[in-house]
Amino acid sequence: MKKTLARQVEAMPSDMTEDLDLTKEDFDNPDQAEALKNHIACNYDAISECSYDENILKAEGGEYLVVDEDTANELWDQSLENYLEDCVLCELDTVIQQYFDREKWKTDMKKKGSKAEFLAGYDGAEYSVGDFFIYRIN
Repeated sequence: MKKTLARQVEAMPSDMTEDLDLTKEDFDNPDQAEALKNHIACNYDAISECSYDENILKAEGGEYLVVDEDTANELWDQSLENYLEDCVLCELDTVIQQYFDREKWKTDMKKKGSKAEFLAGYDGAEYSVGDFFIYRIN
């Protein structure tokens, strides 16, 4: 069995078996990649960019949201707005909804909770690395 596997690996094209030797500059946002690399203690070869969101990087079997503070706050606000729409307001009578103060509710939620509760769907944790905040989402 081992000899068969060894022959299969030898028969593979070299570009499939060699390390990629990626560097920080190989990423669209090099600073994001560096922050994630430092956070999970891996090399750049273990990190890949997400095709559907420029702020998500994949590494070590997980997906990570890697953003600066302003972007994290914007995403938190959007997440609260979505939660408000999908879970809170839909339970209220339409007449009562017009009296609901959305901004006050979001402000209160921000005082009582954390960004990580809404942005880190995997473990609810927030990590700060340099100028970036990292949230594991999957």
